[in-house]
Amino acid sequence: MKNISVNALELGMELALDVVSDIGITFLAKGTLLNNGHIESLKRMDIDFIYIEDHEMERNHREKRDFYMVALAEFKKIYMSSRIGTRIDNVDYKGIMIGLLIQYVDSNDVLGKIHSVEVEDLYIYRHAINVAIISMRIAKWLRFSKNDVIDIGIAGFLHDIGKCNVPGNILNKPDKLTIDEYEIMKTHADHSYQLIKDMEQLSFKAKEGVHYHHERLDGSGYPNGSRGAEIPLSARILAVADMFDAILSDRVYSAKVSPYKAIEILKDESFGKLDPKIVNVLVKNIADFYVGNIVKLNTGEIGEVILLNKSNLTRPLVKVREDRYLDLSTNYTIEIIEVIRTRNKVKEAL
Repeated sequence: MKNISVNALELGMELALDVVSDIGITFLAKGTLLNNGHIESLKRMDIDFIYIEDHEMERNHREKRDFYMVALAEFKKIYMSSRIGTRIDNVDYKGIMIGLLIQYVDSNDVLGKIHSVEVEDLYIYRHAINVAIISMRIAKWLRFSKNDVIDIGIAGFLHDIGKCNVPGNILNKPDKLTIDEYEIMKTHADHSYQLIKDMEQLSFKAKEGVHYHHERLDGSGYPNGSRGAEIPLSARILAVADMFDAILSDRVYSAKVSPYKAIEILKDESFGKLDPKIVNVLVKNIADFYVGNIVKLNTGEIGEVILLNKSNLTRPLVKVREDRYLDLSTNYTIEIIEVIRTRNKVKEAL
């Protein structure tokens, strides 16, 4: 979908959203193929722009989905192999990461891209791919070498592989875990390390990242309760990528939140738990790509993010009608509850 000036409309273009009059009457329905009469009527209605389907962009998205699905299928095989004790060090992890790097990571709008891929599959599988992609993007922002970027990507891909040894009734429990269940869940970090510690494809730093991605700066994490600089950089990167994708995703025990709310949560966690430098790098570099998102507000209104407040990135200026703008930085009763369309669906950022 992309927005286009009414003056630039052409015959045969397909409407991506309903065209609704000021009094709420649907003038043209989504899916309508425009003819000359439609176009002239739209001009008379004094509408500046409408949303049309971009089928070329959709083909590009399908190609990206195809590779995402390849990576997803590979992780499923690795996960199931790990459950039965089969070797997982003979997989072409570097090849998988290079594919993700080319198609997803080399864009600041990486989050829009991965969350535009609609996959109905277990969270743990999707999460592995997403954390690999986000970790590689953070590493590129931190100016890691290409080999180190790929290395952190493999670590992200395998960071939760040890969950294959956690009982399913605990892993998929929709309610809060008991103290004993949580202690069992925490063992997945050690299980992950045991599964990858002898892999020659992974560097020592990446193996540290897998083992310690649940450590927190204030010592509240696991498995060792390490603090501050005791936690390897690779683990601090994976911790941010892991948490960010988790709160952007639907899980059995928690519904996803909007990217704007996710930023608020990350920034809160950077006070004592997550590395503030890594959080700031992520937030700073993705923020500008939220401009252009089509969002739903808790008022029920649909609008477009027009401008970000640099001192309050989660409270942007939203245009809900031609003559109505909402400055969320001055009205805290209004919140963005859902991103309906990301900018990359309107304009490719590659």
